[in-house]
Amino acid sequence: MLSSSRHSSKYRPGRRFRGISRRLLLSCGIALGLPATAGAQGSAAENGEQAAREEILRLLRQSPPDTAGLDAALARLGAAEAARAARARAAALAAAAPRLLHDPSDIPAGNPEGALTLVEFDDLDCPPCRALAPMLDRLLRQDRRIRLVHKDLPILGPASEFAARAVLAAARQGAYLELRARLMAARAPVSAALVAREAAALGLDPARLARDMADPAIARKLVANRALAAELGIDTVPSLVVGGEIVQGAVGIDDLRAALASAGG
Repeated sequence: MLSSSRHSSKYRPGRRFRGISRRLLLSCGIALGLPATAGAQGSAAENGEQAAREEILRLLRQSPPDTAGLDAALARLGAAEAARAARARAAALAAAAPRLLHDPSDIPAGNPEGALTLVEFDDLDCPPCRALAPMLDRLLRQDRRIRLVHKDLPILGPASEFAARAVLAAARQGAYLELRARLMAARAPVSAALVAREAAALGLDPARLARDMADPAIARKLVANRALAAELGIDTVPSLVVGGEIVQGAVGIDDLRAALASAGG
């Protein structure tokens, strides 16, 4: 389920088994002392993961268990799984690159021709997203190489959906970035009244805005954004994609600069 980073984790620890989380052992394919089921012959990396699981099982069968050996084996397994996840993430980003970076329906902020693209998945009613907005604006002013692509991802309820439809519809009056900026800067939660007030301040035609918000193409755009987020494993707002990295949750200016530097910025 998609979530705002303002919500706490739903993780609940399982029972402890000889000092090691039963949940962790289950994630290793080990439960109640039974061996993990071997799959088909895989890659060398997959074989390394399987070997680590088998080593964990062997150590658990010792009496008393070799806790130091278990720690080392679990660390090896964790590193192997992290490396596999990184490879999968890189492949997903490569496959999604045209839709992520160069969707003609997106309206980039900053330098439209910038050499470095930063993609943000956000919700207009998300407090951490609103806190991030001025930091992103500062980066865009400081570095003209940055091209910022917003992917509207309304996950916090009907008001968020309404606001996302409104900013996408405002694009047809040349005011996507302007309305989005005003809603992000608002102190009040998003609502139909807030959208109407900020749209009026920009001089937008309210009848046209309402008509365009109801256009099925707007709904399809939001569906596509949700599908893209799911494809990339993004389940939190805000989430940033820079280079080959995905940074989920609230982030500080120093972390942003470090991510941009790693991506060649």
